Amino acid sequence: MEILIFIVLLIQALIFGFFCSYIAGEKNRSKGNWFALGFLFSILAVLALMAIPKIENDKSASDSSHSAKAIAKQKAQESLFEGERNLSSSSYQLFLTNRFDIEKNSTLEKFVIDNTVFDTLADALGEADSRYTKHLSMLKAEEERLLREATEQEQNLAKEEAEREKLRRASEALAKEREEHRKKVLRKAMPWAVAAVLLIVVIIFFVSRSLSIREESARLASQATWQAARLASQATWQATGKVVKDCPDCPEMVAIPADSFKMGSATSKVEQPIHQVTIGGFLLARTEITQGQWRAVMGSNPSHFDQCGDDCPVESVSWDDVQEYAKRLSQKTGKTYRLPSEAEWEYAAWADGNKRPQLGQDPWLGDRAGKTHPVAQTKPNFVGLYDMYGNVEEWVQDVSGGEQERGVHCGGSWYTDSTICKSVVPGVRFNSLGFRIARNP
Repeated sequence: MEILIFIVLLIQALIFGFFCSYIAGEKNRSKGNWFALGFLFSILAVLALMAIPKIENDKSASDSSHSAKAIAKQKAQESLFEGERNLSSSSYQLFLTNRFDIEKNSTLEKFVIDNTVFDTLADALGEADSRYTKHLSMLKAEEERLLREATEQEQNLAKEEAEREKLRRASEALAKEREEHRKKVLRKAMPWAVAAVLLIVVIIFFVSRSLSIREESARLASQATWQAARLASQATWQATGKVVKDCPDCPEMVAIPADSFKMGSATSKVEQPIHQVTIGGFLLARTEITQGQWRAVMGSNPSHFDQCGDDCPVESVSWDDVQEYAKRLSQKTGKTYRLPSEAEWEYAAWADGNKRPQLGQDPWLGDRAGKTHPVAQTKPNFVGLYDMYGNVEEWVQDVSGGEQERGVHCGGSWYTDSTICKSVVPGVRFNSLGFRIARNP
């Protein structure tokens, strides 16, 4: 029972301590100090509540003893005559007359006490004195009885107190013995506990190290596969001595091999969760579609920076404008052109395992120059694609929403330093938003 009470006491103290710690955290106070204060306060409060019944019981027993003595004294003194008990004394006669209601019957010329008739007042007073003497004897006996009972109660209380003291000492001795036993157990168990903790730490370290090595091996293997695919693709173009170009005004296309990769980013909530994606091989324009390539197919130039020249990317085109360009280019070449999907775009941009570019790593990424730049002026990425991270952001084929409410564009630009994919209304046109075209092999 004591162990159960101790456990309950400890649990409620911990709860109150954590509550105080939480409140302190909300007020920017020290959580540790407030936890300790709440814990100790809860312990003291419960111990005080447990001590109150014992104090009240002791007080009640003491009050009972004093009350018994008081009653005995009160009853012993009840209706006592304060003076000399002499029947010839007028004051004693008056006391007896009032005490026993001695009345004179005018008709009989006699005296009455409780319907008992006496011929003379002296006889009545004699009877009253006799009754009073008996009453005093009874009071004396009652006083002695109550005093005996009070003495017995005091003796019983003393015995109970001695028994409680004996139990307290036994409890203290037992608690001391338990504490010594606990310390002895702790001294014996401590080396084993430390060894177990160290063993667990070592196991966790080696397991995490093994997992890290496996992940790094997988990443290196994936990167090696990409490098091999890139070298194979470059070897193919070098062997043929030409690039894929379906017409004089068509964009140059680079072959992207089929593969699987993990799409998404752990550093961006909008690109989570990370998931495995498999895509087939496809062709993707080496550069963003230029103003010259757009004019050759569409017959106009919607670009805001039209003074930049035909080698600068076309911008200020909506998602629907780009769909029309792909349609006309397909009719012109007999090939099926389209926008790349978001997965294809991300795969071509950084699926080799490299980290996404940051501000300052690409000349046209967030350079704040206030304009676009000619394409293919910076270093290409690992598959030979230019300006995937900067110059202008690029439309992709995907739409966001079940009813095609929003279009998606990816990459960074001269205006923005973010390279994540975002969604906007398909009809918008920005001077920092262009596209590159794709088609199936």
